[in-house]
Amino acid sequence: PAMRFTIALPPGMTRVGAPEISPDGRWIAIPAMGLLGQGTQLLAIWLRAVDGDTFRPIAGTELALAAFWSPDSRDLAFPRDSALFRIPVAGGTPVRIAQIATAGGGVRGAWRTDGTILVSSAGHIQRVPASGGTLTAVTSGESAANYGGYSYPSWLPGDRFLFSDVSMSPIAPNGGGLYMQALTGGTPVRLLPERPLAR
Repeated sequence: PAMRFTIALPPGMTRVGAPEISPDGRWIAIPAMGLLGQGTQLLAIWLRAVDGDTFRPIAGTELALAAFWSPDSRDLAFPRDSALFRIPVAGGTPVRIAQIATAGGGVRGAWRTDGTILVSSAGHIQRVPASGGTLTAVTSGESAANYGGYSYPSWLPGDRFLFSDVSMSPIAPNGGGLYMQALTGGTPVRLLPERPLAR
């Protein structure tokens, strides 16, 4: 069944990234600027139980502007300092997964149960093991990286995934839209919109 609810941020907290609900439906993670004791501000990923009302910062995620969950809801992946990290939400030390070409809130990712992560980097969707390694591009072609490129990957059943072309550039006149592609490559299938976006 559909659920609708409002996430009320406490006084002094400003959201800087998209809220992410854990796969088990128990937790909300939000990259935000929040207040610690004595009025100290902290930019980090803040965690709250869905049925709770108190946010707490996850130590080790300072300066993170985006995040996405592991399939078992135990870890979060986040970009910082031109690298992708993972950290247990229960507490621990961040572990570097890979170097990425795009830092900050523009990085989006998706983590599959077999440990494969898709992440937007350098205008393309790339893959890397959650245990760490080197990024490998799974999309190709002209993505207009300087104008947005490919982002927002999301896993489908099997080896297929969705991604958005967020290019807004004269060199990518057919940019924009939602695509589906196999992890093994091939030509992406354009799902939406049926016609190029108006410029």
